Amino acid sequence: MPDHARPSERPPETAEGFAEALSTRLDSHLPDVDVTFRFTERETPFLEAFETPVDEPIVEALLEAGAGTVRPFTAATEASYFASEAPTVVFGPGVLADETGAVAHGAREYVRTDRVERAASILETAVESLVG
Repeated sequence: MPDHARPSERPPETAEGFAEALSTRLDSHLPDVDVTFRFTERETPFLEAFETPVDEPIVEALLEAGAGTVRPFTAATEASYFASEAPTVVFGPGVLADETGAVAHGAREYVRTDRVERAASILETAVESLVG
C-alpha cells in the first residue's frame, strides 16, 4: 500500500471542499438541471436510519437499469443527510465483507473494475431515464 494511503490517516478532504467539488461536478455534468447542495445540520454525530419506498422513481429507475434487488444497506452511511430532503438510495459496487472478513474502509478494501464499470452504466441509464 502506498505511504499516502495508510488506513490510519484521515482523508485530506474537508466538508467545504467536498461541497464545492460536488456542486462543480453536478453543474458540469447536468447543465440543464437546477441542482443545489447543502449539508443537513445535525445535533448529534450519529447517523440516522432511513427508508426509501420501492415505488420512488429513483428506486424504479435503478431497478429498470439493472441494479438488481432492493435490500437494506446494513452499515452506517451519510446518505441519511440527503434522505431528509429527497428520496435517497445507497447504490454502488463493492462489498462490506467477504469470506475472509471485513473489506470496507480497511487495508484489504477492493472493488472489482468490471463491477465499477457496470455500476457506472446502470447509473448513466437511470439518470437518463429520470432527467431525459
